[in-house]
Amino acid sequence: IAPGHAHYAAVLGAITLHSELPSSVRRAEEVYEAMRHDGFRLDTRTLLQLDSLCRRHHRVDLASRLRRERSIPPRLGDAAEAAVARRAAETARQADEAARAEADAVREQRLAARRPSLYNPLLALRRAPVDTTATATTRPVQLAAAQWTGDASLLASSQPQAQELLVLPELSGLPRGLTAAEIVRRGEPRGGAFEQLLAQRAKAGNGYLVGSYPERDGSRVFHTVVVAGPIGTILGRYRATHLSAAEQAWATPGDAPLVVATPLGRIGLATAADLAVIEVTGLYQTLRTDVLAVPSGDPTALKVEIDPRLYAVSDPPTGRAELHPYLAAKLGQFWLVSGGRRLGASTASGIYGPEPVVHTPTLTAAATADVVRYRTVVPATGTWINQQQLIDGQRNDLFKPLVLDPENACFQLWKRAGRGRVSCP
Repeated sequence: IAPGHAHYAAVLGAITLHSELPSSVRRAEEVYEAMRHDGFRLDTRTLLQLDSLCRRHHRVDLASRLRRERSIPPRLGDAAEAAVARRAAETARQADEAARAEADAVREQRLAARRPSLYNPLLALRRAPVDTTATATTRPVQLAAAQWTGDASLLASSQPQAQELLVLPELSGLPRGLTAAEIVRRGEPRGGAFEQLLAQRAKAGNGYLVGSYPERDGSRVFHTVVVAGPIGTILGRYRATHLSAAEQAWATPGDAPLVVATPLGRIGLATAADLAVIEVTGLYQTLRTDVLAVPSGDPTALKVEIDPRLYAVSDPPTGRAELHPYLAAKLGQFWLVSGGRRLGASTASGIYGPEPVVHTPTLTAAATADVVRYRTVVPATGTWINQQQLIDGQRNDLFKPLVLDPENACFQLWKRAGRGRVSCP
């Protein structure tokens, strides 16, 4: 195995540990020459060690040479240069293979998470241009995303402001970090202690409160998102349809999205894992969601990485906002509220708008805040596009199908004509 930079640095460091030996300087110089021959330079730590060695043996000339040559690229012979090039090419090849394998694994995971039976016919048959279920008039709304630090549940002390929508972190009544077996053990039926407490806290604040819990139904357990209203009743329950790898260890997937009509607007319910599947955004867009409430857990490493210079808003989300909720709000043209936890400098608590580049802010909770709030209107009016226009542009009746049924009368007429345009009934 050809020695690398770390090997040379380790040998030189070992030599300096025995600087009292008369041959230590000669041996260090030999290793240094071999290091330069192989195309490597000294790092700062090794340079300082060798400088001390040289001065102990009164070799100021060698110490000066080491400092000078550190900034000069080594001159390689043809064989050494070819070896360095081969090592660089091999390193690049291995990195490329690793990146491809990682991307393939994520792609396969995303495809495996899809559930096409849930998307048909809702995504195939758009209710456009007129959808009587959509919110007809704009109305003011206050949105709030809770941020919890530490492992404890803060459900008992959580309370929305009057007529506010407050979204809590996921598994809102449980401490963070439980095993799958413990989550299953703590599962409870509908109407149990969790739903009762959630409803009490919503009523106490005269607002809307969203959280999630492990719902037990016979032998099965679901990850269920619940919204409670200002009079202390449960307005809707949604069983997560697309589960993360961790959730699959304890939960059974649900079978339908859910949107609840309220005086605030149409509130959709989802989980953080749902947002990783793009069709979920399409479902809630088609169901004319005004605000998607998403109880989330820990922040992820996947952040918005768009160059901040491309934004017209004053505080670009680059590097701080979670990617999946950011994309869902923008692609679905709705507001998204994500209650979550903070770990270090990162948080899963945020409020995401439908036009984050030119108009709506992307808000994430500050380090010391227990909530982030924003007042806006729903449905989002948009500037250059809104949800209504987006859906109108996806009407199937405006596009010719790529494939016609061979028995279709129009297809038969075209086939008999042999060429050119035909007039179909």
